[in-house]
Amino acid sequence: MKSLQRHLQLWLAVSLILLIVLFWIVANRSMHRITENYIVERLEHDWQNLYDALVQRNNQLALHNKRINSIYHTLDSGHYFLIASRG
Repeated sequence: MKSLQRHLQLWLAVSLILLIVLFWIVANRSMHRITENYIVERLEHDWQNLYDALVQRNNQLALHNKRINSIYHTLDSGHYFLIASRG
């Protein structure tokens, strides 16, 4: 009887450890994907906003200040941009 009880306790402990490890792996990968998707969406949104604010003047590109989202004009907003060009 004690052998059966020991066997069941061991099986339960191994099963619980495997379930915890599996849960940790799934949670870790899910959080990584959620974070990555959030960052990509934010960068795409920022890029689209700045692209929409571009205007062409005298064969040169410029940013139209009134078209830029107000978040870029807010101090400490976390939204900043730098546009570099070759030429």
